[in-house]
Amino acid sequence: MLPFLRPSFSPFSLSHGLFRTLTTCAASKLPLDTPEAVHKRRLLRTRPGAILFKKGMTSVWDESTHQQVPVTVLQFDRVQVVGLKTEKRDGYSAVQMGAGLRLPHNVSRALQGHFSANGVYPKRYVKEFQVKDDSCLPKVGTVLTPEYFQVGQHVDVKALTKGKGTAGVMKRWGLSGGNDSHGASKSHRSAGGTGQAKIPARVLPGKKMSGHMGHQFRTVQNMLVWAVHPEHDCILVKGAVPGPVEGVVYVSDSIIQLYKRPSA
Repeated sequence: MLPFLRPSFSPFSLSHGLFRTLTTCAASKLPLDTPEAVHKRRLLRTRPGAILFKKGMTSVWDESTHQQVPVTVLQFDRVQVVGLKTEKRDGYSAVQMGAGLRLPHNVSRALQGHFSANGVYPKRYVKEFQVKDDSCLPKVGTVLTPEYFQVGQHVDVKALTKGKGTAGVMKRWGLSGGNDSHGASKSHRSAGGTGQAKIPARVLPGKKMSGHMGHQFRTVQNMLVWAVHPEHDCILVKGAVPGPVEGVVYVSDSIIQLYKRPSA
């Protein structure tokens, strides 16, 4: 190879994620393929998320732009830390959050023992949020209020989308379907050909077909916290949130803002 064509190694020639991976593993002296190294490469938050409930959508007036802004109302319902997982005991750091209430006789014996050991009342929903290390773990029994999020903060909202049942390819994937006329018979909304002939003589995995539509977890990143109302135990986020009204949503600090590359 000619000297002027030989590629030279430079940290600036690597992507931000690959450079961070190599430096992290080199600093911790871990091979790249071990579970510990994989865990250290993960982009984890420094605060746990919260379990909120979607109450619907409304609109507010923006005085700066003189426009109506669509917002979603997310309510707090006795959100509390019900358990902790430490790196020494469990191999990773995580916070178990609970929301809502359940009567003790409607909870299994195992969960009754778990809640009583931590000194908290049984919760209707429990979710685990991983954090960066043990220094990010709050105390068991800590109650989260709407002041946990600040106005102008960006958050990631994860929720289960509405289930649409079994749907065809036109509704589920937006395919064009068949002809309306010109001899078409009982194939107006069909998918058409789905495979090949002799080679490979099978339908390839991932082919868009009819099936169950919706009822999947979706995450909307970088949503803006528009307002915080402690008197109503709710926050307003700009835009639409997946899922039905009264659905459970998981709100965490924006991972994009947390690991954003500093501007030059």
